[in-house]
Amino acid sequence: MKIKLSLLIPLLLILSVLDLLYGIEFSDASFNFVFWEYRIPKLLTACIAGVGLSLSGLLMQTLFRNPLAGPFVLGISSGASFGVALVILGSSVLPASIAFFLKQDIGISLAAMGGSLLVLALMLWAASRIGGNFTILIVGLIVGQILGAFQGALNFLANPESLKEFVLWGLGSFNQSSTIQVIIMFFLVVVSFVFSFLISGNLNAYLLGDLYAKSMGMDLVKFRKIVMFLAGICAGVVTAFCGPIAFIGMAVPHLARHLFKTYDHKILLPMTVILGAILAVFCDLISHSLLQGFVIPINIVSAIIGGPVVIWVIFKQRTKMYDA
Repeated sequence: MKIKLSLLIPLLLILSVLDLLYGIEFSDASFNFVFWEYRIPKLLTACIAGVGLSLSGLLMQTLFRNPLAGPFVLGISSGASFGVALVILGSSVLPASIAFFLKQDIGISLAAMGGSLLVLALMLWAASRIGGNFTILIVGLIVGQILGAFQGALNFLANPESLKEFVLWGLGSFNQSSTIQVIIMFFLVVVSFVFSFLISGNLNAYLLGDLYAKSMGMDLVKFRKIVMFLAGICAGVVTAFCGPIAFIGMAVPHLARHLFKTYDHKILLPMTVILGAILAVFCDLISHSLLQGFVIPINIVSAIIGGPVVIWVIFKQRTKMYDA
């Protein structure tokens, strides 16, 4: 593990430097502005988003004991998307001054965060009333489908300009976050990681099955709610400020297990978040360096890279990932 960790940190630093400096003209008078006002916040956003999504994905895969679970399996992304759809697509019926405020970055972020938190609150309530993981998963999928239907209705009624704006938000971006948004993301993701690490022993016990977890004195209802809350907060805040970013949260935990050959969360948690930052920064680098003069949306890059990674790791597995 130490050998691989010693490779990951330099890899993250190298990718970060490339992401910061690629395409910048050092002799250009605008260098300082582009570097400090654009590239630095974008790099920090990418790192934090990668950490948050990969942490959320690992928690969800552990909670459902399912390698195909991801950060948005509970409908968190659908809640955020519906909130943004209400603001962008429904603003045409509001007074111009209110519509103008809501369609600013802060208004869109608040709408996305509000939508994701409402869905998270609903799922936490459901978790307190429902015993089994499978039923919770089904409820999450149904909530996502219902919100998707309402969002589809808004898409149908929206004008072309608003619809294009909403589609662009859905493609994801690391370059729209303000300083305060970066700070909020950093705080929430770091706190979620610390709490996740503190319950890593319970996460390990939970993987061995409900009966074993109960024999260790765990309150499974409370435990599920805590894990859902931590995963939902990470997924919600990243989606609010960056848009829905595909596959990073699902792919990175697979990579961590494959590289380090362990299911011990004391190892998986730190390794997963480092790999998440690496993959997010790599996607950001590809997005603005692959095509000269064009920036490819992050969601396209992450899906193209993350999708095959998930398929490859699944086929590389020779044993069943979870017994329970």
